[in-house]
Amino acid sequence: MDIGIITFNAGKELPDSEQLTDELAKQFSINSPDILAVGLQECTGIRWSFIGDLTYIVESYSTAVNNAAKRINKEYELVFNSNVGPTMLLIFASLNRSVPGSISSIQAGDCGTTGPLQIKVKGAIAVRFLYTFDDSSLDPVLFTFVCAHLAANENEVDSRNYDYECIVKYLRFAPASAQPEDDVIYTKKHQHLFVFGDLNYRCSMPSASQPESMALINSTDLDPYECDFTDQEVINRFLKLDELSLHKDAGRTLHLLKEAPITFPPTYKFVQSPKDGTRTYSLHRIPSWTDRILFLPYIEPEKVIIYTSMPSVKTSDHVPVYLGISVPLGGAIIDSSVTLPRPLTSNEQLPWRIASTYSNRALSWGLYFSTSARGLAVSTIAASALYYLSASAGRI
Repeated sequence: MDIGIITFNAGKELPDSEQLTDELAKQFSINSPDILAVGLQECTGIRWSFIGDLTYIVESYSTAVNNAAKRINKEYELVFNSNVGPTMLLIFASLNRSVPGSISSIQAGDCGTTGPLQIKVKGAIAVRFLYTFDDSSLDPVLFTFVCAHLAANENEVDSRNYDYECIVKYLRFAPASAQPEDDVIYTKKHQHLFVFGDLNYRCSMPSASQPESMALINSTDLDPYECDFTDQEVINRFLKLDELSLHKDAGRTLHLLKEAPITFPPTYKFVQSPKDGTRTYSLHRIPSWTDRILFLPYIEPEKVIIYTSMPSVKTSDHVPVYLGISVPLGGAIIDSSVTLPRPLTSNEQLPWRIASTYSNRALSWGLYFSTSARGLAVSTIAASALYYLSASAGRI
């Protein structure tokens, strides 16, 4: 069964429709997915993401997906869409899947990771559903897609690790199943699990106190702003500084998950020249592979068809990343010998969820009334009315 996944930090802008369609068509010609997940971070501004109607974003990406699909005589239906703040997840299913079946028992979950109240500026949105094969000899299997946006900035790797730990601990799928203890990311059931997004892990340039790492960049071809990232040897050497790989291998984050080999240039941070439109890496950030797609590995080997970036999409300071993978039908199962962050029970989560809900609403409306033209107008009128009423009351 073929799966396609896109992750894209959209930089609060809609993508250029033609650029995105062309890139999707290119990937679909190599991997024609039965199920396609589109994970977006910063799909819009923080203010509007909590209180606005984001239908226009869903429609924009749905149009690009189906325009690309038409070029290979396919059609997709949108089976799920939701957002937590500016992080959005869309799931499309092909109308002519290579392994016929039906999608049911859809569950959704989300988690914020910003601040002590875990406001949903950063965090994760996830979906889980049951795929029942038309072939009754095959057991139904779960699919789980987790789209995440972790802590930003260089030298914040511990914050990123903490964010992922929070997502594992706090995210629960609803409505609750017959076995609520399994409504967590790392369920004990067989499943296809994919975690992706702007995970924000950087290439940490070593200091003089790390001589073994300094040797990696003591040559002109590994100057982060001058080296040739079309050279796989350069990519491999530079990836030795990749925080995600280093901390995942040490068991500090993204537990049990696997990533296909990286063969594409860093996806962040780009700046575009206002003169000729050329894009280069920003001198204020170390070029890094912040945008990643990982999955729970299988006993029967999966087949990675393609894992690449989509550099023709130039509307953001990030470049989208695409994974095309053919997975065994039976799903994967977690290694019970590995220690994972303990998910909180529903009762343990209740106080946090109440606080998080109200803090998110307060943030969004506060930003609306203090930063938007319409909100400022309403605030001014309300303040004037209160002043008038108080002044009038004082004269009585």
